[in-house]
Amino acid sequence: MSRILEFSSLTEQKYSWVEHLSFGMQQRLFMAIQLETMRINRAEVFLFDEFLMGVDKPFRSRVVNALTEFPSGRQIVLHASHDHELLLRTCPTALCVDELGIKYSGPTAQVLEQYTND
Repeated sequence: MSRILEFSSLTEQKYSWVEHLSFGMQQRLFMAIQLETMRINRAEVFLFDEFLMGVDKPFRSRVVNALTEFPSGRQIVLHASHDHELLLRTCPTALCVDELGIKYSGPTAQVLEQYTND
C-alpha cells in the first residue's frame, strides 16, 4: 500500500474515498496499483486503454519509465493509444487494428509508419 501511495503521490489522501479524488488522482491511483501488481508478478496480462489521459507530466514520465522496467518476460502488456511517442517508448511490437481485424503488425516504428502513411 505504501509503495502505491508513494508512486501515485497520494500519501496525503491515504484515508480519502476514491470517489472524492479528482479524475487525475484516480488515474494515478489506478496506474500505481497496476504497476505494483506488475512489479510483484501477480498477473500475467495487463490491458490499458488511453491510460495516461488526465495525468500530469511528472507522473506520466514515472509511468513510462516503469513500463520499460517492470514487465517480466512472461507478462503481456497491451495498451490502446493514439500517442505515438508513448507507443515507441513502451512497446517493442505493435498491432494496428481496424473494424476487420489486424491490419498491420510488427515492430512499433514500422507499424506506426504504415498507420501514418494510410
